[in-house]
Amino acid sequence: MVTSFQMITGLESFRSFALVAYGIPESIIQAVTAPGQNIPRHEWNLYTAIKRKIKNSERLPSFGDYVIEHPNFVERDMRFTKPLGKLIYTSGNNWLVRKGPNVRDYGYGQYVDHTAAIVVGGRFAGESYSEGDKHIAKCSRREINTGNLTMSSTFIVRTSP
Repeated sequence: MVTSFQMITGLESFRSFALVAYGIPESIIQAVTAPGQNIPRHEWNLYTAIKRKIKNSERLPSFGDYVIEHPNFVERDMRFTKPLGKLIYTSGNNWLVRKGPNVRDYGYGQYVDHTAAIVVGGRFAGESYSEGDKHIAKCSRREINTGNLTMSSTFIVRTSP
C-alpha cells in the first residue's frame, strides 16, 4: 500500500489527500459476543502502518473512516424493527462495543449503563476531549436524555489522536 501511495505523482498540486476506509464488521450483532468487547480498527492500523513507512519528505494522507456503519448497511423501517441498544467507542486501535437488548422492549435506560462503563473502564478520553465524550459523561450521570429511535441513540464519538 505504501508503494501505491508513493507512485501517485503530482501530490503537491492536490488540495487534499486522504485514506478513507471502513473496518467495522457487516453485522455488529454477530461480531460482538461479550459485553465491552473490543473490535480491531483494521483501517486505523493500516493508516498507522503507512504513516510509519512514509518518509518525512513525502506527503502524508489525512485519515477518515466510516465510523460505525458498514457500507452494506441496509436501512429498515424502524417501525417494524427492534434495534439493539449499542454504543461504539473509539479507543486507540480498537472500537469498544457495549451491546444491550433491544430498546423497544428494554428501553433506553441501558445507555446510562453503557456510558458509565465507558467512563470508568480506563480508556475514556475525558469529558473535555470532544463533544461526544462530553455527551457520554453527561449521560453516565443522567444529566441528559439518552435518545430514542427518532434521535439516534448511537453515540458517534471521536477519532484517536
